[in-house]
Amino acid sequence: MRGGGICLTGGVSGNTVEANVASGSPGDGISVQAINAGPPNVIRRNTSVENAGCDINDHSTPYITDTWEDNRFGTQCGTAGG
Repeated sequence: MRGGGICLTGGVSGNTVEANVASGSPGDGISVQAINAGPPNVIRRNTSVENAGCDINDHSTPYITDTWEDNRFGTQCGTAGG
């Protein structure tokens, strides 16, 4: 998607975000902010580049460990990774 991003926020857990393209967003490309305990969210095989904010950003509460696998990105923020 060009000009938009993907955002999971609030009481989210156990979701899978897979094989998407986020580019040209005025904010973050892919952002996760989970506030509840539960199964981790899995973010894998996405491409997120050329976004105004972070390409990938995980600012979930400290006891949430989301899984980031095989993503292509330029910038990362928070605990987002790989």
